[in-house]
Amino acid sequence: YLVCYSTWCATVLGVLQYLVCCSTWCATVLGVLQYLVCYSTWCATVLGVLQYLVCYSTWCVTVLGVLQYLVCYSTWCATVLGVLQYLVCYSTWCVTVLGVLQYLVCYSTWCATVLGVLQYLVCYSTWCVTVLGVLQYLVCYSTWCVTVLGVLQYLVCYSTWCVTVLGVLQYLVCYSTWCDTVLGVLQYLVCYSTWCATVLGVLQYLVCYSTWCATVLGVLQYLVCYSTWCATVLGVLQYLGNFWVMAANLTFTSLSVFHLAYLGIMFGGDVSTQEKGYGMWHTLRHWTHLDFASHWVALATFAVSLVLP
Repeated sequence: YLVCYSTWCATVLGVLQYLVCCSTWCATVLGVLQYLVCYSTWCATVLGVLQYLVCYSTWCVTVLGVLQYLVCYSTWCATVLGVLQYLVCYSTWCVTVLGVLQYLVCYSTWCATVLGVLQYLVCYSTWCVTVLGVLQYLVCYSTWCVTVLGVLQYLVCYSTWCVTVLGVLQYLVCYSTWCDTVLGVLQYLVCYSTWCATVLGVLQYLVCYSTWCATVLGVLQYLVCYSTWCATVLGVLQYLGNFWVMAANLTFTSLSVFHLAYLGIMFGGDVSTQEKGYGMWHTLRHWTHLDFASHWVALATFAVSLVLP
């Protein structure tokens, strides 16, 4: 019910799949941005200088103030920022896409899945893996950066337990080729419960990757949930009574009564009879000798089965 019948979840998953996986335009824009930010020699040099000034310098507050003044109040920078603002913000399509991305990434409780997909797309680039390794070393061993990461971790995850989970997620999402299947398990490990993770993993495999299971589920759904004819027929049969059901009840009732008669005659006889036993015809001949008259009990039981619905 949670995975298959939620209209909202299906719509959101479709939008995500289109935006991340199937949008040729988005792939082109990401490639251009990656080239402008990552492959520019000048930008790499500036980022190295800024990283050194921010992470390892005790007087970086003053430098950042000067840089803020030089970047924000410079006429040339204002012109460049105006052009960028026009290109990014005043394009109708870009505004719509940015709005959707902002909503999906910032205001959705399941943004961990989107971040996992983006992290997979970024981290499987050979160059990016090297850069991330260097940045990870520079960021993780800086005292100032550890404090900032702690604050960001609290603001994003709201859980001190999430540190270990984020480490596991990073390994499973970045270095595992079957992370698409594990994403169901990962989503539960971050947000919900251990039991739900297993169930989500099984459901994801059964629903998404098994054609046979999808067909069987469709047939079961039709027969059980959406077939009003089946419900009507079952109601009529239950009300009128089925001949084969009554025959089965009579058969099992007769066998039970015969067994009771056999035991009654066996333990009501002498010791020699109990030792050697006797057969079916002996039981039938001595049936009427029993005090409770078992044959009448059988007929009464059959009559009751006709009355009951």
